[in-house]
Amino acid sequence: MRALLVLALTLPMPSQPARAQTIAVFGAQTCQNWLAEPGAGGLGRYWVMGAWSGLNLGSVLRHDSADTGHSLSADDMIGLVQNACQQQPAMPLSQATAQAWTRARATGQ
Repeated sequence: MRALLVLALTLPMPSQPARAQTIAVFGAQTCQNWLAEPGAGGLGRYWVMGAWSGLNLGSVLRHDSADTGHSLSADDMIGLVQNACQQQPAMPLSQATAQAWTRARATGQ
């Protein structure tokens, strides 16, 4: 039963839009690729916001402080990730997002 559940969760859903599947892989791309997209990263922007939320959830589940970025707008969060990316363009977007989240947390934002 457990193996069946794992299999069901890992198979792509036929009704799942291609756009959602595309967003899922954004964290693996380099910052350079993301920064080259028009409009502050297009679909990558959604990925960053989702990853940031996931980092907050992980923090809550570990009983650490919660809601990193509570004083920031979405544009502010994206800006922090863009700054991290500009410093190291070869870095994966996932790493830049985690780095920006960690910096925001350390400064109490």
